[in-house]
Amino acid sequence: MRRLIEEIHSQGIVMAVASAAIASNVKFLIDALGLRGYFRQTLAVDSTTHPKPHPEIYLKTAKMLGVDPANCLVFEDSFVGIEAAKTRRDEMHRHHLHVSGRRSPPRNPRGLDCLQL
Repeated sequence: MRRLIEEIHSQGIVMAVASAAIASNVKFLIDALGLRGYFRQTLAVDSTTHPKPHPEIYLKTAKMLGVDPANCLVFEDSFVGIEAAKTRRDEMHRHHLHVSGRRSPPRNPRGLDCLQL
């Protein structure tokens, strides 16, 4: 996973962590793994009103990064998180935001703007 994070970072792609864990646990883990410098933002459940699977955490993280949520790629480690990512995608369709609707990765990975682990 570290190699993937390093490669994405080296390409200039902006990354953030949007976690269902509490902020102190997120900070501890990111610092313990030596990953702090790779992520521009971290957002934890205590910064949201609605926990996953509600898409709020993704939408807030994208806003903090100044990135259109339609240009975000989500990496998840839980079923609840996967459901939240799908809900985020579906909500963007409902609000007529710019969404490609592709289920496969875009051809140009440099067009991706944020990453959630």
